[in-house]
Amino acid sequence: MVKSDPGKDRKILKAITIAGPRNYSQLAKILDESPETIRYKVKKQIPARGLLIYAILDLSKIGLRPYYVDLRFTPGWRSAAGILLQTLHEHSYLVYHTGYLTESSISVHFTIPYGAENALIELLDEMIDLEILEDYVAKPGKWVNYMSVQAEYFDLSTGEWDVDWSKLKPLESLNDPIRYDGSTSGSQVDRYDLLIFKELQLNSQTSIREMARKLGVNEKTLAYHFNKHLNRLGIIRGYGIKWWGGEYARTNTLTFAEIVARNVKGRNVNDYRRVFEALPFTASSRMLGNNEILVAQAALPNHLLNRALEFLATNLIGMGLYDDVHFRFINASAKESMSYTIPVSMFDAKGRRWLIRTVELKEKLKIAHKMVMETLQKEG
Repeated sequence: MVKSDPGKDRKILKAITIAGPRNYSQLAKILDESPETIRYKVKKQIPARGLLIYAILDLSKIGLRPYYVDLRFTPGWRSAAGILLQTLHEHSYLVYHTGYLTESSISVHFTIPYGAENALIELLDEMIDLEILEDYVAKPGKWVNYMSVQAEYFDLSTGEWDVDWSKLKPLESLNDPIRYDGSTSGSQVDRYDLLIFKELQLNSQTSIREMARKLGVNEKTLAYHFNKHLNRLGIIRGYGIKWWGGEYARTNTLTFAEIVARNVKGRNVNDYRRVFEALPFTASSRMLGNNEILVAQAALPNHLLNRALEFLATNLIGMGLYDDVHFRFINASAKESMSYTIPVSMFDAKGRRWLIRTVELKEKLKIAHKMVMETLQKEG
């Protein structure tokens, strides 16, 4: 067992976001610690405290962009929504979906190729024609910002938060987010790059050697692509550490929430960001549409939920920004929430381009529609 020192623990968490979680020797040198101590912290203690180290990946560098859709299913289809979305995820570039405790709609995140917006809308319209959906709202992601756990408020030795609310203030400076308002073909990347990208999505701590063994690819080939492409092309923007709840999640004493500000166009969006992102539990923020909707995601311990809401209300009311803010509480059950990696099978390795298979996707939708309908009839 390695004894914890709060000051050193905070430095370790911050160093990982700069140097990454793999090179224990480099981290040890930066922190003046032994590699064995760093290995223990990264492999054992950090995960045990409910913290997840992840790679911050720029989708635009591989020719993809985020698209966010709220789906309102017809009453008969709502209970089968998860099954349908799981069936469609690969061909439709769907990477995440979740329901809410406070409303019936389902939020779906796509990472679609640039120029594929019309194909996505066609799919959604087909779902309305098949009476799967009542309606939908689709917005492109303009930018996404990822935050790391604020180490000064988190006790790594216990996995508990220690927030001095009297000193917590809106942020003075903000990170530059990953922007998706341009266009790119992603033609600089190849299948090896995407395989590494996918493995990093699954586990940012997987070594190149482990990836090579798992994928059946030469280790030197993967190492070349990791260093020359993912690092030098800026596909890997850095590393973050987020809190998923640990013991709080296991004991169901945790609330996953979206903090949503609507009608922000024409306002100073950074004023919202300074408050949203100052909250120690906030993991990410994103802008939807043409500077229309700002969404922050947070995991909040239930016993600190009221304090967090009070912090948001006090600061936003003081800026005259609170009336357009509301909260969506996520249903994190396995039936409602699911994440997926990028669909590498949809990449044409020879042409170095992403495929848009609208006809095949619609056919897959009809097959899934028939399968679910038969299941519902049997259950009914």
